[in-house]
Amino acid sequence: MNIVRRLVLDRRRGAAWWSLGMIGGVAAIVGLWPSVRGNGDIEDIVKDLPEGIKALIGNNADIPLSSAPGYLQARLFSTTVVIVLLVYAIALG
Repeated sequence: MNIVRRLVLDRRRGAAWWSLGMIGGVAAIVGLWPSVRGNGDIEDIVKDLPEGIKALIGNNADIPLSSAPGYLQARLFSTTVVIVLLVYAIALG
């Protein structure tokens, strides 16, 4: 138990900065939502993309990208958060 406690204490400052950065990134993505809301042009662009690219950006055919759940799925949950957490895990060693 002392090893886990020591690990957490040693990495708390770095984890705090990563958390603040993650909160800032999420706030920036959510802050851009009003410019995307109800924009049908995004749907037209995504409709013409190959299936592999649609899967990469997290596009779900049932949820339009111009809706809040579709926007958050495509921008936040399927790409940004995954990449940031992967980089953090690699940095931890």
